[in-house]
Amino acid sequence: MRELTPVLLENGFREALQDGGILEIDCTAPVVHARNSISGEWKFFVRSKEGNDEVRQVLVVQRNIEHRVVKTALGAMSLAASLGATVVAVPFVEGETGVCKVDPNAVFEDDTS
Repeated sequence: MRELTPVLLENGFREALQDGGILEIDCTAPVVHARNSISGEWKFFVRSKEGNDEVRQVLVVQRNIEHRVVKTALGAMSLAASLGATVVAVPFVEGETGVCKVDPNAVFEDDTS
């Protein structure tokens, strides 16, 4: 079944957060704890106001407009931090949603060196 959730590319997603949107992380698969690793599937959403309506949009991969799915808890925390989250809530139960605290003025640089 095709999901019809409104989508945002990463730049638009960041803009929505900077404009006061709420960062949410959904756990979309069972979570497995193995040694020092926690794996599962998480999707990122931004909830914001558009006029009088509240809209929930999912973060998508730019290449093919598919939902961006993160496969590890560490990856979810890292992505949330790169989006400006100062407090990250990663749910560990499928179907649950974590709400993160975001500093709209935060600028995090990727350290790829």
